[in-house]
Amino acid sequence: MALSLTDTIIESARLRLVPISEKYAEDVFREFTEEITLYMFPRSPKQIGETLAYIREARREIEAGTDFTVVVLHKESGDFLGGGGLHKIDTDTPEFGIWIKKSAHGNGYGKEAVCALKDWADKNLSYKYLVYPVDKKNTASRKIAEALGGVIERERQITNQAGNVLDEVEYRIYPNAPMKWVAISGSWHKTNQEVENDVRSFVRDVIARGDGIITGGAFNVDYFATDEVLRLNPEATQIKVCLPVTLEKYAAHYHKRADEGVITHAQAEELVAQLTKLKESNPNALIENSENAVVDKDTYYERSLKVMKLADELAAFQVNDSAGTQDTIDKARAQGKPVYLKQYYIE
Repeated sequence: MALSLTDTIIESARLRLVPISEKYAEDVFREFTEEITLYMFPRSPKQIGETLAYIREARREIEAGTDFTVVVLHKESGDFLGGGGLHKIDTDTPEFGIWIKKSAHGNGYGKEAVCALKDWADKNLSYKYLVYPVDKKNTASRKIAEALGGVIERERQITNQAGNVLDEVEYRIYPNAPMKWVAISGSWHKTNQEVENDVRSFVRDVIARGDGIITGGAFNVDYFATDEVLRLNPEATQIKVCLPVTLEKYAAHYHKRADEGVITHAQAEELVAQLTKLKESNPNALIENSENAVVDKDTYYERSLKVMKLADELAAFQVNDSAGTQDTIDKARAQGKPVYLKQYYIE
């Protein structure tokens, strides 16, 4: 039975994907340029009548339930960002399409849109695999397929509508495997904007592909990671935070450290507020240890071991050869788990 797609809207953290319509004809005509279509099969339209004809055909396919062609909009501003969709959805091998306008490149919108389409397909379609065709030279687009676990199954040369020869590789992306949990480890003592940006970018990619994050509930790297997850996944279903003690004792410890001048009172309040919000959003996301009475080096390292037992892999953002981060790295390697390591040296 054909899906009812005309009113289907897909939302992600920053995007809204809506069925294409003539409302967006001028946007598509303006932004679907020769530069954008360089590595694509279709050519850019020479007059708006071609765009309107394309949209009308796409609407017929949407109504028939065979293709789901969308425009990509910014969720907050409503700005037009590009287009895409899933084609041949009445088969067991639907095909992705995605393009983002030139001025919006570099923001990860293409990956976020494709991940949203993949999530929708997993929930609404019965398929063997999703096809993601891309030219070999289109590195940015290939990274999207690879981030979703795409496997190259075919290579061929084709001539696109503009008369250019494409060296096409066909990725096949299979239905979601069980969620992976990625542990985050890094310095609580010293960071900078580069570290924060890297942590948040990494977390966005993990959440977008449907996996989860595990942190140790500390300052800086842990805080950045937890904050980014809660921004993208306010229900807190894609995060676990392991504490060395109960939240009550953990809060008391950091208030005491603030009184001692090791951290500021504002830092203590921010961290406790974040963990309290997490527990309110999803009590199962906060893993407390009621057996330990104090927060010290031993219980911190015990917590790191717990984190790695729960995780499938580790992403470590190590600053100035941090011993605590190195301990977590060693634990991950001892358990035979993959480690992504990025090191920084900050004065």
